[in-house]
Amino acid sequence: MLAPHISEVVKLDLKVYGPSLRLIAAVASLPALGFLRLSFDGSNGTGAVYGEDLMLLGKNCPGLLTLHIIGNGLLTSVDINDATVDEMARGLPKLIALKLHLLGGSLTEKALLSLGHRCPKLERCSITARVDYEGLFNVDYENLFPALRMLKTYQREAVTCPSDPVGIASRLQQAAPRLHCLHYYDDDCTFEDFDEFHEAIREAYGDRCKLIDMRPMIGSESR
Repeated sequence: MLAPHISEVVKLDLKVYGPSLRLIAAVASLPALGFLRLSFDGSNGTGAVYGEDLMLLGKNCPGLLTLHIIGNGLLTSVDINDATVDEMARGLPKLIALKLHLLGGSLTEKALLSLGHRCPKLERCSITARVDYEGLFNVDYENLFPALRMLKTYQREAVTCPSDPVGIASRLQQAAPRLHCLHYYDDDCTFEDFDEFHEAIREAYGDRCKLIDMRPMIGSESR
């Protein structure tokens, strides 16, 4: 009796205990979907997320407000790169919250730029990406993220600690003026370097934004 109404589903919250078997491609057939959360447990085998399936979501689910795809340290990515995210984001102008926690992807700061350009309502962004904040904000992007309040980037590979924390913090404030929380990971950063970056963020935002050291959290990608 549910089959005739399946296209009317607006919220889907599933915990997956085995291989994904292209579950996201099937979900992309729900045009009215506004909320999607898929949590992969991984206890009965690893799961995988395919780039073409993410692009299908962007193409077929334009009303999506929340997209959470979360693995328990075992969810791998297949053909997911900056261009994939750009194509997905192109079809999701209403997106407010994004969690994309994967292993083996090749996302960089270019994926963040795409999300900023394509998803102006984005408030919370948590993705697995190797983000070079110095490269990301080497030019001014005024109001690139007009609604962004929380930014978290997971990646085990370290990026270079900012050589110009004050300049980056200033340009970040121009790009994301409403940011409240930045989760930052840099395994090479000393405590003194981190404190300097934290102080620069505090000065740029006037205590409205806090910088959180991600190093103690790495290894818990499902959070």
